[in-house]
Amino acid sequence: MEQSDVIIVGAGAAGLSLAHHLAGADGPGEPPAVTLVEALDAALRPPERTWCFWEEGDGEFEDAVAASWRWLRVVGRDGSGSVHRPAPYRYKMIRSTAFRELVERRLARRGGVRTVHADVDTVRDVRGGAEVSGTADGGRRVTLRARWVFDSRPPRELPRARSTLLQHFRGWFLRTEAPAFDPDVALLMDFRTPQPRPGSRSATCSRPARTRRWWSTPSSPPPR
Repeated sequence: MEQSDVIIVGAGAAGLSLAHHLAGADGPGEPPAVTLVEALDAALRPPERTWCFWEEGDGEFEDAVAASWRWLRVVGRDGSGSVHRPAPYRYKMIRSTAFRELVERRLARRGGVRTVHADVDTVRDVRGGAEVSGTADGGRRVTLRARWVFDSRPPRELPRARSTLLQHFRGWFLRTEAPAFDPDVALLMDFRTPQPRPGSRSATCSRPARTRRWWSTPSSPPPR
């Protein structure tokens, strides 16, 4: 049975971020020994995606930032809009593949984190920590133990009186014959889109590139 200080189940944004910080943790003694468990089945791995967030100045993942904007536009249901600059913050976008490659390069240099490919089916508490079990290549059973386990996968069942927020983004890449969009302004929200039943909300967002392209949700017409 293989032993670690920390086991991280899932190599998405949360799992990779935690592994990155643990590998570079400052403090007395050696950094913890970390085992990162990534899904063996490609269908269980998260698909290519983008993450957007606010940040002041340059951050530790700046090398993976694909685009950033100083100005943001919000459009109301009546079509009226306003543009604001959220200084000193910038709105940044990272692509999951670039983030993964950056973190993996850093982890390889630092050491202390090993990756195991297995489809995890059980996470349970045991004396002195927790145990993770799953199936590896060829149907081989794998059992790992650690003092702490972080399971980054969404819970199958929510606790009582708790709800979950599901966000679904669908869209198009549009290309124009001439420049049509302001690459310095991101459309944060456009509430002219039809609104569903009470309890949920729908809006359009766009991330203009510095080429003649524009990304939009299907319910939004391209700017004129």
